[in-house]
Amino acid sequence: MKFSIKKLIVFIMVCTFLFQDTILYYYNSSFVNSLDELFILLYATIAIFYCIGNGKINRTSFFIFILSIIYLFIGFISGVINSNYQIYNLLMGGFLVVKVYILIFSVINVPLKKNTSIYIVEAIKFAAYICAIVGIFNFILPNLYLKIFPFGFTDYRLGFTSVMSLFIHPGIYGWFMLFTAFYYFSEYTRKKEKKLIYSFFFFSVMAILSFKVKVILAILVVIVVYVYVIENRKIKATQIFSTIGLLSIIWLFFGRLIYNTYTLYFTQTDTISARYALSHTSLEILRDYFPIGVGFGKFASWFARINYSEFYYKYGINDVYGLDPQNPFFGTDTFWPAVIGETGFLGFVVYCVLLIYIFKRLYSIYKKNKDNHFCLFSILILVQALVESSGEPIFNSSPQNIIIGVILGLALSKRKGYNAKNSILYA
Repeated sequence: MKFSIKKLIVFIMVCTFLFQDTILYYYNSSFVNSLDELFILLYATIAIFYCIGNGKINRTSFFIFILSIIYLFIGFISGVINSNYQIYNLLMGGFLVVKVYILIFSVINVPLKKNTSIYIVEAIKFAAYICAIVGIFNFILPNLYLKIFPFGFTDYRLGFTSVMSLFIHPGIYGWFMLFTAFYYFSEYTRKKEKKLIYSFFFFSVMAILSFKVKVILAILVVIVVYVYVIENRKIKATQIFSTIGLLSIIWLFFGRLIYNTYTLYFTQTDTISARYALSHTSLEILRDYFPIGVGFGKFASWFARINYSEFYYKYGINDVYGLDPQNPFFGTDTFWPAVIGETGFLGFVVYCVLLIYIFKRLYSIYKKNKDNHFCLFSILILVQALVESSGEPIFNSSPQNIIIGVILGLALSKRKGYNAKNSILYA
């Protein structure tokens, strides 16, 4: 095969974004740490000049842009009115929240070339198989794994080690394996090749080895959405019994894990968890600072963590383990509490409208051409991200925000083209 410099560059970039945090373990650089933000800013600059030069803007991207601006305005104004703000923290806190939508806007208006998109998919598949191999090794020989990959840590669940492979956390590993599984599933819906459905089951099992409840829930929710929303199939009695049987099996194997996670997130015990504290307090802020919250960088977000927010003291959660000012390492373990706490009821509504709009546009594109498996893939990973956002800031964090943003942007773009050999279909 002819050597391609462009393909090599794409592979390096994809792997760099995927394993950005792992690279930081070995090479702690501010440039590497900010690589995803720099990429988005560069892409956005190109897109803006492209739109200005051509005198036009994609309609879908325009609505995404307007909704993002409205959300930014709410978070900025609430910070000025209700908190001890710093302009830099307000601006950067807002950018971190909407950067994935800035990337979607940019890709829609300046979509990647066909062969570049093909290389990205190939790089993702390559990285997924490598991660799966290392993940199996991580699962079978966890102690030896830690000696070879010291950035990992041991987290036993149900008596098994929670796999993280080449990532720094099982949650990222579980997301990526399931992300890849859904690509194979969407490809299978068009090609109907057995090897594709086998790949879907393989990567789904690999994802489950993370033993993250959000991953297990994502599998169930995405399947339900695909069958009853995307394909709009009628509910039959046999399907109800099958679903009950499946849920019973899941509860048999993962019931204790699901119950413990529910307790951690939504109930108050003798020891208050950081996630419960953030979730519960966000509702108090919703009430006390109705309707616009306390502003960007002030609650359950990165800047609220590194520039310790005064609202943690005000609501008495500064002594909760993982939220204390000396080591608030659980301060960004949630997503929706930040949306609710920082932008209140109005921000929450606008953010939901933004996500619903993107989903409806993808669904509309797919309904017009059901052979468009790439668009179907985009819908599935968006639903997956929504489920997983219950337990992490997936729309803000790298590598998820970069990968999801590029894929959704491509699916929403007006570019059309089909390559049967490489199995890439654009919206």
